[in-house]
Amino acid sequence: MNKAQQHRSDYLYEQHLTHLTLQGKRPATIDAYSRALRRITHQLDKSPDTLTTDDLKRYFTQLNINNDQVTFRPKPNDENTHVALTE
Repeated sequence: MNKAQQHRSDYLYEQHLTHLTLQGKRPATIDAYSRALRRITHQLDKSPDTLTTDDLKRYFTQLNINNDQVTFRPKPNDENTHVALTE
């Protein structure tokens, strides 16, 4: 990411933390969600708002191939195929 993209990514990350806190998520949940977001954006070198469904599919497929600790499952019957992390 260039400097502007990194600044945008940092801003979105802070907003993510704020929203999770305001939703009343537990600290362990906030930590897990924020670690997942950091890992994805770091690996793909993209700001979260520029990630595509194909980016996420590629990322999670690679995790699955590498037998990483994180598992994934697409939400059924969702046209946009959002990906949900499970622990």
